[in-house]
Amino acid sequence: MRRHPPAERAAARIGRILQVLTCLCLLACQPRPPSDDLIAEYLAAKDDYAGGDLQKAEQRLTRIVARDAGFHQAAFLLGKIYYFEDKPAEARRAFTALVKRYGRYNEAEIWLARTLVREGAIEAAQRRVEELLSFDQSDPRLLFLRGSLALETSDLKNALEFFQRAADFGEELARAHLEIARLYYQFDLPDKALEELALCRSLTSNGSLLRDSVDKLIATVGKEAEAP
Repeated sequence: MRRHPPAERAAARIGRILQVLTCLCLLACQPRPPSDDLIAEYLAAKDDYAGGDLQKAEQRLTRIVARDAGFHQAAFLLGKIYYFEDKPAEARRAFTALVKRYGRYNEAEIWLARTLVREGAIEAAQRRVEELLSFDQSDPRLLFLRGSLALETSDLKNALEFFQRAADFGEELARAHLEIARLYYQFDLPDKALEELALCRSLTSNGSLLRDSVDKLIATVGKEAEAP
């Protein structure tokens, strides 16, 4: 049996060691999922938030983030609660930390811009929104926010332009409501279908080709809903 020279054996051992170290580094870099009890606490905080009990939600989320700084959903919701509690400095710190830690965290970026507006830092908010728009021109929230910032500086021309661009996405949203209505209709839920169709119609313009399809479906569903 052929024996490998000492140099080859040493190189092989080093290679195996490097492989093990690489695997360990990859495992260490993977984010650990939150524990079950923290997830339960987070869901309870969301219920408090939805129910309007912001103080209780804040207390829960503060405990969660203290125990698991990587639970970014909890940190983000905590930032939103600070915003609605009129604590812009705390909200800004929360959203800034999320952006620094996770890079292009668009939701945190948008709420950070809103927080800057609340603090009166209009120019800083405008720069941030313009940077976000340079990466994504198809987010109606960004377009609307940029239009609002233009209004803050009495730039009516740009405000109108950005609001119009944001409104153009109403047609896409209308199509989503139309598909939901069709599904409700297939499942024999005409009242739900009519609610979605009404929302869909409100999002379409008079010249929209989609409106004819919506009106026809409204007539069809309405007749069937009235039938004995």
